[in-house]
Amino acid sequence: MTEPYYQVDFIAVGCKFEILINDLSLLSLTINSQASTLIPLNSGIFKTGQQKLEIKIYPLEGQEFLHPQAAFSYEIKIYDVKFGFELKDTLGGDKFPAVGVSKKLRSLEHVQNFHAEVPYVTDTWQKGQILADVKDLNDKLKRAYSKIAMLIRNKEYERLKMEFANREQTMATAMYLSKEDSDARLSSLIEDIEAGFEAMPVHPTAVMRIFGSGKLAAYKKLNGEPAFGLLNHKTGEELLLDLAFYVPQGSTEFELI
Repeated sequence: MTEPYYQVDFIAVGCKFEILINDLSLLSLTINSQASTLIPLNSGIFKTGQQKLEIKIYPLEGQEFLHPQAAFSYEIKIYDVKFGFELKDTLGGDKFPAVGVSKKLRSLEHVQNFHAEVPYVTDTWQKGQILADVKDLNDKLKRAYSKIAMLIRNKEYERLKMEFANREQTMATAMYLSKEDSDARLSSLIEDIEAGFEAMPVHPTAVMRIFGSGKLAAYKKLNGEPAFGLLNHKTGEELLLDLAFYVPQGSTEFELI
């Protein structure tokens, strides 16, 4: 059995952009000059079938309109990672050419639907409640973040592992991670905490964002970055944690996913 690994290979110039798949935000970033990289899509591919990729382009911070040189291009590539990293196919993509000085655009958007074949199903949060039906949503989300921060401050690593269990299981399944590789992800976070990283308060400009077909919530900064993270006061290093929460059926509180 193959292990299909879907990636977006993109180039961004002079813009803020967001990449989403199936209403999950994979990356939100501001590029003042030019950058190119690949990011995996599998964490947002839940099962075999039609997938929806969205690209959204916004002005640089402090600007009302897109920069004249703002541009974005991408391709979807499929690799087989069963025995390495073998490119199997390219599904095409799209290109936003430079906006130009004559246009005053506040945003650009593009949607591409494509078929993906994956040997797994991940559906933990999909079985959760529609958040529009949950009372006191903002207060409950604050409590969920505070709980994670408390476990980090108190170095309660076993409880922290339990909180991250659903999230890590979903990631391990979608990314074909071995148990060793999966365990290493959380071990790396624990090592950072032991090295002096401390939980920061949720960023003061944070806004609650609902996504995942109305079943997921997270706090985001105004620029789209995660609003929660760790800071090493000695080195000045910052580690942002891109967390998302859902409310399981039969529960009244958020759980990390």
